[in-house]
Amino acid sequence: MPYQIAQIQAARDDPDATFEWLDRAVATKDPGIAFLPSDPFLMRYRGDPRLTQVALKAGLRADSISTSEAVPMRR
Repeated sequence: MPYQIAQIQAARDDPDATFEWLDRAVATKDPGIAFLPSDPFLMRYRGDPRLTQVALKAGLRADSISTSEAVPMRR
């Protein structure tokens, strides 16, 4: 469940851990990765180029992510 761990890391506001777990999700073909473009936990990283890279590695459309601005999470 690396994708779910990435969501938890995003909620904790730890971008490096988030992307480490997203890379693992891609590597293990975690089905949760399909939700990447609309995942509310990951919206805060839409402006981060690493999210586009993860999307491309996962075979998702990068333009569905890279065209949006970062959305801060409320605490």
